[in-house]
Amino acid sequence: GITLILICSCSLTESPSIQSIFPAHQLVNETGSFEIFCNATGNPPPLVTWTKIGDNNKIYATGKSLNVQNADKSDFGTYHCTAVSVRGENMSAVATVEIDNCKLTSSIYNFFV
Repeated sequence: GITLILICSCSLTESPSIQSIFPAHQLVNETGSFEIFCNATGNPPPLVTWTKIGDNNKIYATGKSLNVQNADKSDFGTYHCTAVSVRGENMSAVATVEIDNCKLTSSIYNFFV
């Protein structure tokens, strides 16, 4: 007789998910640096991309962390972290980076006797 052997290869896929994005809000000094971490998961691991809302011209590196050095005014705003699966499914989260305008001011008081 004929023996038929059927081999089935099955891989479990998991849609992309963003467990957290942190910090979700931060204050940064102008010319300072900041980092945002996007904890994206999935099987296979999703591609993580970054965009800044209102600025489609700037290209950011892919990966779970966005790191900006020597920030200028154009770097402040709201960022989208997007996790995209091999099947095209996607999930997004946002984080906001604001310029820290709080400056320490000192006053000199003159006392007359």
